[in-house]
Amino acid sequence: SSAVGTVLSSVISVPQTVLLDRTMAGQYPNFFVGARRLVREEGMRGFYRGWAPTMGSKIPSYALTWMGFESLKGFHARFTGRSETTVLENFVLGALAAATTVCVMIPMDTVKTRLTTQTATLSGGGVKYRGIVQCFRTIVAEEGVGALYRALPPRLVSVVPMMGIQLCVYEATKRALVNRQVALQAAADERGELAAELRAGVEAANI
Repeated sequence: SSAVGTVLSSVISVPQTVLLDRTMAGQYPNFFVGARRLVREEGMRGFYRGWAPTMGSKIPSYALTWMGFESLKGFHARFTGRSETTVLENFVLGALAAATTVCVMIPMDTVKTRLTTQTATLSGGGVKYRGIVQCFRTIVAEEGVGALYRALPPRLVSVVPMMGIQLCVYEATKRALVNRQVALQAAADERGELAAELRAGVEAANI
């Protein structure tokens, strides 16, 4: 379901990613100027340049982060003997899961960024990178494997705290909703027991 949701949301998120990456790379002075230039120079197809690597990066990243977070929670429960985690523990576990995912997925993220930010630079209006595999091979051949991990430090700095907070808030919200549901159910059960006692008292008085 997460993968399907990511693909559907890509209709909006991929154009945003293309404009954001190019603006950060200095190709556009701002988001709105970039949108007008992209339409004028590349048409609507330009907004979806790099769609495949974006999906190839996002879907596994989300899956790995959530799987890692749940696995770390299980390890924490076995190690501490506690089934519940504190707010700080959720932040740390979420940050660790995100850091692991970033280290695994940074090559794909690098390829995605190269594909979304490239413009026609070759003779005849062609582009340097024609697809995921060719882009990966070209980077390794021309710049070495280390180029795939060049953006690892800033990526860790941006993603790790964000995912730590996100997963921490998720767990706190989930716990609050569960506790509220339990309280409502307990109140309903108590009212039901009181009503049953009143009926029993009335029936006893009528005998």
